[in-house]
Amino acid sequence: MQEQHPAPHLTPAQASVIEFARADLARARITDLGALDSAGLLLQVERLRTRLDDVLGVIDDLVEENRSSEADPSSPATKIPDRNPPV
Repeated sequence: MQEQHPAPHLTPAQASVIEFARADLARARITDLGALDSAGLLLQVERLRTRLDDVLGVIDDLVEENRSSEADPSSPATKIPDRNPPV
């Protein structure tokens, strides 16, 4: 059985990121991809890639907060990971 964790508290910005990603995914699911030209398909893919990157950033923030709170439960997580590390 999988261990249950309490739902994380999201900031308003994090909740917005997830809400926008869900909305874009819903739009992509109802779009007739066969009717889109190549430019439309590229825009669709780029939009979803951007949203995926945004959601992964939220996950990174939550993981970092969790690690910080486990290391020192009395101090708030203040370190924000670099989302664009050097290539």
